[in-house]
Amino acid sequence: MKHDWITPPCKEDCYGCMWCAGGLEMCKVCGAFEGATPDECPGKQMSYDFSDLVYKGIINFRDGNWYGECAEAMRHIHDVDNFMEEAGYFQNEHGKWEKFPVMGDK
Repeated sequence: MKHDWITPPCKEDCYGCMWCAGGLEMCKVCGAFEGATPDECPGKQMSYDFSDLVYKGIINFRDGNWYGECAEAMRHIHDVDNFMEEAGYFQNEHGKWEKFPVMGDK
C-alpha cells in the first residue's frame, strides 16, 4: 500500500514549524514522516515503538509484511557501504568514497 501524504494543518499562531515552513509531509494512514517511513504503508497507525525501530534501520514494512531490514529512506545512514557501492562509489585506500570512473573520463 502506498503512503497517503498530507501536510498537517497548523495552528493559527504558528511561526514556521517543521510542517508548514519546512514543507514536511506525513502519511495520514500510518503517521510516518522523514526517516521513520517504511517503504510501504502498513495500513494503520504505527506505534511510537515501531516508528522508532524504522528510524533506527531495524525494521521495514513492504510486500504486506514487517521485515528485519533497513527502510530505503534510511539506507544512506544505516547501510552506507552497500548504498554507496550501488550508487557507483568505492572506498579508496584512505577510506574516502570516490565515484567509479566512467569510460571516456580522464
